[in-house]
Amino acid sequence: MCKILAIGSSSVNIFKALESKDFTILKFKGISMKSMINETKHYHLLLNFLKNKTFDYCIHVFGIVDLNFYYYYKKFIMNEEPNIFKTPELYCNLIKTLPNIKKHIVINVPYSPTSTEFFIPLLKRYLFDYTDQINNQLIPKKECSIKFRQTMIDKFNRTLEKNCIINNYKFINFNKYIINKNYTVNKLFIVTYSPVNIHLFFEHVLLVILYKTDLHFLNNENLEYKMNKDFDEWKIYKNNKALIKKNPILSPKDYEKYKINMNKFHLQIKAVIKYLENKSN
Repeated sequence: MCKILAIGSSSVNIFKALESKDFTILKFKGISMKSMINETKHYHLLLNFLKNKTFDYCIHVFGIVDLNFYYYYKKFIMNEEPNIFKTPELYCNLIKTLPNIKKHIVINVPYSPTSTEFFIPLLKRYLFDYTDQINNQLIPKKECSIKFRQTMIDKFNRTLEKNCIINNYKFINFNKYIINKNYTVNKLFIVTYSPVNIHLFFEHVLLVILYKTDLHFLNNENLEYKMNKDFDEWKIYKNNKALIKKNPILSPKDYEKYKINMNKFHLQIKAVIKYLENKSN
């Protein structure tokens, strides 16, 4: 039986839809490639975890923290020109230090659907320790636009892919499945009930296509894909009001505006699944 490990930030949750005693998920909240490179406690926790274990595959899944935090921190707090292309190279070198893993799979950094309107206050929350400094600076809307951020993500992923090829790691780019011809994220993947959500709508369903295409070899490893259980729709519905009330960016009026319509919610889930299944055929 093949043993698989998936590590990363909250983006690694997409693999919660795979059920097997031989599939292990290690999630480090808010972690980034950059923080792993700096050998923070998460890196050492991972090393300790791997000491007495062996895995056939390790899947690396990171979100947009490397870009949203690093780029804007460097430019608007440190007043330095950020070099986003060094991180992929250093992280791919770091992978070599992880023991007892036969093969590595690196997932691309996903697009963020957050609009420019909400991204700027969200960014200030990312950098909350420096809020006063940011408030006194003008952050150009152009550098916070979806187009600018997606272009930056694309450049980062191309560098990541290049370094994966050099090191003989498998690189998977699922952004290509969710982008329209006009270079916008397909509206099916936009979260309608929270404008400040940094994740795509039900990233879990991306496994529908990955499981049949880029990760097709996992089909032979007795992994069961759970289509419905991990969606946990009612939990999201119940928590929605509480989450928005806790979010300092949104007001009570925003909650009413983005309140979940369960009928539309179910229809969007079905539409996303159908779209991805068609893409994978």
